[in-house]
Amino acid sequence: MLKLIASIAFVAALVASAFPQGRQYDPRYGYGYSGGGTYGSRRTDVFLESGETWKIPVRSGLGVFNRMVVTTPDVPYSGSGSVTIPFTLNQPARGTVVIYAMDSNETGETGPNNAWIRLIPQAKYVWHSPLSDFDQGDNSVEWDGKEWNGEDAGAGSYEYDVIAFNDFEANLVGTGHSGAWGQHSIDTSVDPPETWSPFQERPPNVCYFGTVDRDYIANPNSFELWTIAAFDPSERENRSGNRPDDLDRTVHWTSRSARNDDLGAIPGIIKLQRNDDTRTFDIDTSYGENGQSSEPTRVHWVIPFKNVTYNTDGSSEISVRDKEAGEVVETLSYSSWFTSPGIALLAVNESGIYLSSPFTDHFLASDFEGNVRWVNTTGDGIKDWLTAEGAAELDIPSHAEGSEAVTVAIDAHATGKMSIAGDQHNHIGYNFGAFGRDGTGLFFYAFDPALGPYFYGSSIKHIRLIGDGTGKYDGMYPATGVDIRNPSQQTAEGSGMLMYIPFGIFTGSLGDGVTAIESGNSSSPDTYSLSAAYPNPFNSGTTIDFTVPAEENVKIEVFNPAGQVVASLVEEVMTAGSYKVTWDARDKGESMASGVYFIRMKAGEFAETRSITFLK
Repeated sequence: MLKLIASIAFVAALVASAFPQGRQYDPRYGYGYSGGGTYGSRRTDVFLESGETWKIPVRSGLGVFNRMVVTTPDVPYSGSGSVTIPFTLNQPARGTVVIYAMDSNETGETGPNNAWIRLIPQAKYVWHSPLSDFDQGDNSVEWDGKEWNGEDAGAGSYEYDVIAFNDFEANLVGTGHSGAWGQHSIDTSVDPPETWSPFQERPPNVCYFGTVDRDYIANPNSFELWTIAAFDPSERENRSGNRPDDLDRTVHWTSRSARNDDLGAIPGIIKLQRNDDTRTFDIDTSYGENGQSSEPTRVHWVIPFKNVTYNTDGSSEISVRDKEAGEVVETLSYSSWFTSPGIALLAVNESGIYLSSPFTDHFLASDFEGNVRWVNTTGDGIKDWLTAEGAAELDIPSHAEGSEAVTVAIDAHATGKMSIAGDQHNHIGYNFGAFGRDGTGLFFYAFDPALGPYFYGSSIKHIRLIGDGTGKYDGMYPATGVDIRNPSQQTAEGSGMLMYIPFGIFTGSLGDGVTAIESGNSSSPDTYSLSAAYPNPFNSGTTIDFTVPAEENVKIEVFNPAGQVVASLVEEVMTAGSYKVTWDARDKGESMASGVYFIRMKAGEFAETRSITFLK
């Protein structure tokens, strides 16, 4: 661990000395340092323009939660020529549309400089639109029918993801971070959500607690200070954070990351019980000896998931431990991709395990048995650990002059359709690289510091992707290294700021035989309705009008007389409005037999069924 820290400091120092002074901006990567100071030092002046000191933007400190909702209709496409892909946003957003071939069985290297490696057959990346700004309401992108390399994609079964986030005005939602090495935590299972900072290193026995309904700008000391008896104040190396359990919110997880011979302290995972009355965390003595994992290890991260925890120790392996007694139940090896220093960054959710390191280009996704699904490596300009000269040789953009990308955080969307690497490109600002379903490098983005508080040069770069896009508080949560009590001051140990950015991924079908949903008039209807199909009877296609008075998950299916579903026309969250959908009497491309069929709409408590007759 100490070698890892020293290596990071060495790389940072080299880059700091080489980086030219003066404000620099690249729209792909953001802003550079302006004025004096060096990387890693505590600064009291941060500049956007020469002589202009950064301040918190004038806005309420309260989080304004406006969940991102995108309507993504199914789009017919024959496989020849261009096609327009429409979608509707409930708010302004930056976004991209990504197309995947769903029936691909290809594996192996692909992409620019063979940077994408698919080890298991899966949805294959085809193309994505440039990251662009979109208005609230109806939008569209045009696809020319070609893959990323210029080859014709042809007919097939496709899906498209609309990835959208609204950082035009980010909102402060609470204190939730302190310390560069511990991912912050936000618990959205309660209302209002709670935020937890990692336990401080100096001394390492306190953390900050907040809730998203507090105005931390007006009341910067309204956070709560909680303590933990597991650490001695003289300890320095406790860097795995403060993670609430995913099944039992009264349990928290942390670790001791380094040995302290003077205190007789050894590394290991520590299970804690939350005590709201005393604002303390008590050691759970039932978990291993003295509440610590039974097989001590140099732990970097502790991620609770289901009945186990996933832990890194800087090697090429992941330890999977039972939550009750701390025993290792499985060891997952990734020695083909990580040597030494090994795995230092970890994310786990319903879609699998995601791994990376500050000292390798490899960013990979694995299933829970340790089978690697995909790897993103060098050459696509996303998370490339390269000097400017090395990037030039591969004809890809360099993220900073003379720098190497130092990845300090990763996370993944619960759907598995996007993952991110928070690349600290030394003085370039607060940014992240985005990866698609099969590891495709999609885009690199730097937040606008004017909408901050984002701090140049801070080593705190964590970003969480919360939820699957259906919950009230689902979205993107960056944590910054600006002390909320002293906004001009960088901090690695204080009550840092947590931001909320509406974010979501929404999917539609694209291809031969799919149906299309069209928006009707712009007025908001008062009730749900499913109108009679027209024409009826029909012999080629029929149209069904329906209305939705409020945002709701809508499902419209076609049944045969035996009650079997033969077609799914709509299954998505839709905003209030009037819509129409068509059906061509096909099931997975095959024409149905003549006869009577039934169209059923369900939305919330509303359900209605109408009959239609198909005549060949």
